[in-house]
Amino acid sequence: MAHADRDMSYELEVKIGDKELDMLPFVKELVGNSIIGMMEALKGYEEDKDITVTIKKK
Repeated sequence: MAHADRDMSYELEVKIGDKELDMLPFVKELVGNSIIGMMEALKGYEEDKDITVTIKKK
């Protein structure tokens, strides 16, 4: 279910290695809402659970 009125009722942290990236509020909202939107389409998604995405370079 897409939420056009979704507010920033979550925290978002993006790191490269051990360094956290600084992001403007708009960028945080864009990245967070994009990830949540993709996860909502997947079977097993639970709205009140944390989402962890890890991308490792081969």
